[in-house]
This record gives sequence, structure tokens and C-alpha cells, in this order.
Amino acid sequence: MGNAMGVLKKNRAAALVAVAASVGIAVGCGGSSTGGGVGDYGGTQFVSDETTTGRVVLELKKDIIPVGSTAGFKFHVLNSNGDGVPSVSVACDSENGVALIEPSLGREMTDENGEISGVWGCENPGSYLVGCRMATGGNKREFATIRCTGDVPVGFTGFPGAGGGGLGTGGGAVDPEDGGPGKPDGLVRITEVEVFNVQGETDGVPEIDLKIQVCSGLDTPDPSDDTYEGWGDDEGNLTIQNDSERTINFNGFSYVVKGGQADGSDYRSDLIRDYAQAPARAMSTVSLRAAIFKGNNTGQKWYDRNGATIPPAGGRKNVQFTAYGIDDRGESVKISTTISMAFGDYDNCTN
Repeated sequence: MGNAMGVLKKNRAAALVAVAASVGIAVGCGGSSTGGGVGDYGGTQFVSDETTTGRVVLELKKDIIPVGSTAGFKFHVLNSNGDGVPSVSVACDSENGVALIEPSLGREMTDENGEISGVWGCENPGSYLVGCRMATGGNKREFATIRCTGDVPVGFTGFPGAGGGGLGTGGGAVDPEDGGPGKPDGLVRITEVEVFNVQGETDGVPEIDLKIQVCSGLDTPDPSDDTYEGWGDDEGNLTIQNDSERTINFNGFSYVVKGGQADGSDYRSDLIRDYAQAPARAMSTVSLRAAIFKGNNTGQKWYDRNGATIPPAGGRKNVQFTAYGIDDRGESVKISTTISMAFGDYDNCTN
């Protein structure tokens, strides 16, 4: 009897290894540089049963990291007995703002303990989603939030060669205890901040032109055919997703430019009015959009609508956006996120 039981156990163990080894999962996050592409989670279907995976666990070594710093993580694939499942391909990704330094291509096979190790890096201040998953057929995934604190260090340009960004432009994930609406029954998040310059263009680090330039015509010595570069207001667009149980009426937003005044102090805008209703758990987004910097008729740029001139020294600044609203129970809602902008004298001449 003892020998028979031993054979059965050995056969079951061999079958488990064979199933795990046969998993050919072509999944992954976009292997782009930071701020890069959409994750590719397609691939061979994985048949999940009680002998293969029971659950997955994302273990963050730290969930609060200063901008410019890194922290490790582990992702565990476990069977129903809590044992690690080896040789399973998993994929990891992040919102734009957190770099996936390792694995930089976004995918890796679990080791003999059923886990992979990796490293995140904070590029911009804010709160960002990160996560790892198995094959689509296994439907096993886990996400977490990393908070990136502090300002962007002087001279810091990111983590060259890193991946991530496939979960979109993020920031501003706010739990109700930290300013979200009501009880912890969901999340209200600013999922993206876009800044449209005077040309109507947007970029990962928006360039805010502070001075109008003369554009030389085809006949350079002759000023009669000179023109001016495009000049006007810069607009901000906040995209908001409401996954809470409450409908929220937003009535505007404001911004703070860190070190944005001539004396090095922060500049705080007035409330910039715009309106949007975010239905409860609508699985869709709403936007707040309005002019944030004004191009005046003297060829200079003002902050919002109060006539404060943006200092010409310019440079790269962290800008915090905050959206304001009231939910259907009359409770105030305030959510924030931070992006980086570059202020300077940019040449927008087309010739």
C-alpha cells in the first residue's frame, strides 16, 4: 500500500510539472521606453484548474517612493495548495509616471519558486497603478498603487531603457480617506492631464511658450514678409473616471506651479470653472477643459485669469492639478495629480 501511494504522489507531481512547463504564454507589456506602448496581453490560452494556479500575489517592497528612486517587487503564482508554479509566463506594466526597470520588456517566466522579481522607478510625483498578470485564459491578475513623492530632481531625465506606461497616463488615484468621496466604496481618479499649447499640440512634458517670436520670411534681409509665431492661450484637459457608488458633479479645477513665482515660491491659481457630471460606476470618463495660461497682447504669458505674469526664467516645473466637485449626498470631492511642464522661450515658427 505504501509503495502504491508513493507512486501516485510521484505521478501527480510529474503531471503538475508537465502542465506548468507546457504553458506557452505570449503575454507582455509594451517594450517601449518609459511613457511607452500599450501592453500586449494576447497569447496561448492557459487552462487554470486546482492543480495549477489558485491565486497570484503582487508584493511591493515599498509603495511610497521619492521621485528618481526605485523599489523592488515580487509577483507570485501559486497553486491551490499555496505552492509556487514554475515556468509560467507573466506580464507586468504600469501607468505612465512609474518606469518598469526590470523586466524592462514587461514579461518573464516564473522561477522554481513560482515567482518573478522586478524593479519599479518613480519618474513624476503622483499616485500610479502598477500590476502583473498571467495569461488571459487564467484570468489571474493583481494591481497596486505606488505613490511617488517629492519634486523631480534637478537633472533627472528618467530611467533610460525602462519599460512601462502601457496602462496609460495616470496619477491621482485617491482613496476616500485621502479626499475621495464618502465611504471606501470605490475610487475617483484623474486618469490623465493633457496640456494643449498654442499650436493645439500636447506632449508628455508640455512646453509652455512664454514669449512671442518674429518668424523671418523667405526673404530674410527684407522684414516686410516677416510674421509672428502662433500665439494664444494654453489649455488644460483633466480626464476623470468615477468608479465610486456616487454621482459626482464637478465644477472646476485649479493648479499649483511649484516654484512658479519670481521669488521661487509656489503659484496657486484661482478656481477655473468648467462643469461635468460623472455618473456612479459609469465605466467611462468625463473631462474638465479650460484655458490655464493666457497669451496677452504684449507677447507675454499670464497665469490663469488674474494677470500674474509667468516669470521669463522658466525651466521645468512640477504642476499639481486639483479637481473639485460635490457628490449626490452633498459631500465635497477633491482629487489631485501632478505632472511636469517645461516653461521657456520656444520657437513655434513654421518656416
